[in-house]
Amino acid sequence: MNNSTKRKISIAAIIIASLYLLSWIIDVFFISHSIVTDNKEYKDYMYLFHDIYQKDIDKYTASSYIKKNDVLVTVNYVPGISLLEEHEQIRLFGYRNYSAYHIKIWEFKKLSALSIDSVPFWFNRDLDDLKISRGEVLEPRSTEPISIKFKYRFTDKMQINTDRHSRIKNEVRGKDYKGFFGELNRVSLSNENDRHKIFIDYEPRREVLFLVVNKQNRFCIITVTCNKAFDESIMELFNLE
Repeated sequence: MNNSTKRKISIAAIIIASLYLLSWIIDVFFISHSIVTDNKEYKDYMYLFHDIYQKDIDKYTASSYIKKNDVLVTVNYVPGISLLEEHEQIRLFGYRNYSAYHIKIWEFKKLSALSIDSVPFWFNRDLDDLKISRGEVLEPRSTEPISIKFKYRFTDKMQINTDRHSRIKNEVRGKDYKGFFGELNRVSLSNENDRHKIFIDYEPRREVLFLVVNKQNRFCIITVTCNKAFDESIMELFNLE
């Protein structure tokens, strides 16, 4: 191999590496979600809770992930927290002596017209070897990491899938919501072509209330977990019919 050929190969390798780096920069800075911790976004979702319970939402641990077409809000409902002084609430992090309900509300803005009846549940699916090849992971060090395919799209349909290691105990339903309660290991959100765009992994498997909601023409996924044993009666928190 002469020097000219080696030089061309080196230039080609540099170009490929540069394009890869540029693609990564675009993904990270322009496509991925932005995290917000200024306690503002969560207030826009308080309409989902009955007034009597809103005072026990811990405002100090609220956070959000934001993109143009979706917002993921995380709050903790801690019964009795409103009875504590403000400095005690700030020091409560960890909730060792309290029941703390970890609630995620994920609004998909382009699905505002999607009826909950159009969202099927598929249980006991084989999701073991599926992964996102090009995407981001929200809260990767948590016990509920969420893997999202870059540029994912749900047009007029969404499917909810649970894996074969999950155990569904009960299904719940109302006028503006439907869902299920059980021990979940892995859940995926797939599109009309059954292509999996989002994975939620529970590490380890745990009890989860999983809801699909369309209220006031706002389509949301709501999940609830807790550091103590609980059941679907936690539904009384939500201002749903």
